[in-house]
Amino acid sequence: EDIKGLKKGKYNEFLLLDQFYKRYNKVLLDKLAIEKQKNTLEKENMFFKSLLKQYLDGVSVNDDVMNAQNPLLVVNHKISLNRPPVDRAELKTTTIEANVEINNIQMQHKQLIECLKNATIKKLNLVSFLS
Repeated sequence: EDIKGLKKGKYNEFLLLDQFYKRYNKVLLDKLAIEKQKNTLEKENMFFKSLLKQYLDGVSVNDDVMNAQNPLLVVNHKISLNRPPVDRAELKTTTIEANVEINNIQMQHKQLIECLKNATIKKLNLVSFLS
């Protein structure tokens, strides 16, 4: 097809540039995702190194450790490790409206009756087949 103002060769260059920029943008997004993951892993690594250092300090015996608080000493079920507190999610109750529950019970009741009818019919067919 003819495009006014553009030669055929120029149009192909735009297509090639479009493909190039799509690939380039994908690489940039991948790079950003990798950097974000690297930062997250570095923070995790620092946290675990800190916990490991506290544990090793609690296990080893030297003047510095003996003068400081022992992280492995448990008093009244409380540990003195410097770790972030555990966030407990609030318990949410599920509320179901009465009409929805009644509709569900009625539907289950109908399905049970259908199932029993089908089982009775199959039983009658089997009895008539065997006799």
